[in-house]
Amino acid sequence: MLAEPNGPGQNGRQPDGVGDGRDNQQSRPRDSPRAVSGFECEAAAIAASRNNPDEIAAIREAFEAMRAASSGQGDPVLSDAAFHEAVLAATGNRFFLPLSALIHTALQYSVPTTNALFGHPVGDLDAHGKVLKAIESGDSTRARKAMHDMLSEVLARVRTAAELTGAG
Repeated sequence: MLAEPNGPGQNGRQPDGVGDGRDNQQSRPRDSPRAVSGFECEAAAIAASRNNPDEIAAIREAFEAMRAASSGQGDPVLSDAAFHEAVLAATGNRFFLPLSALIHTALQYSVPTTNALFGHPVGDLDAHGKVLKAIESGDSTRARKAMHDMLSEVLARVRTAAELTGAG
C-alpha cells in the first residue's frame, strides 16, 4: 500500500480550506483555474496535434453554443463546460476523459464568478476563440499557450478580486 509519509499534503497539512470550514464553493473560486490549468494546456496541445476533424467540429460546436449563450440563447455554464470537455475529448486519451467531470464541477462553481469579474455573460469568447483557432490550425504550441494564457488571466483576475474583497 502506498501512503504519503506526512499525511494528506506534501507537508503533512490539509490543503488550504479543507476541513476548516472554508471549503465551500464561494470561498475558494481561485482553486478552479489552478486545478485544471496543467492538464488543460496539454489537452489543447494534444487536440491540435491530433487534428481530428470530427473532434475539432465538436469543439467548434461548443464554442458556437458559448456565442449563443452570450446573447441569452443558452446556458453559459453548460456551454463553457462543453467547450473544455470537447477539448479533453479531442485528445483521444482515455486518461484525460475522466477529467471532464472535474472540469464540469470546477466550471459550475467558477463560471458565475469569473464571468462577473470579466463583465461577460459567458466565458471570454476571444480567449476561447484563440484556443479553438490554434487547435483548428493544428498548432500544438500555440494551442497550449492560448489555453495557458486564458486560464492565467482568469486566475489573475480571481486573485485580484480576492485581494480586493479580503477573501484571499
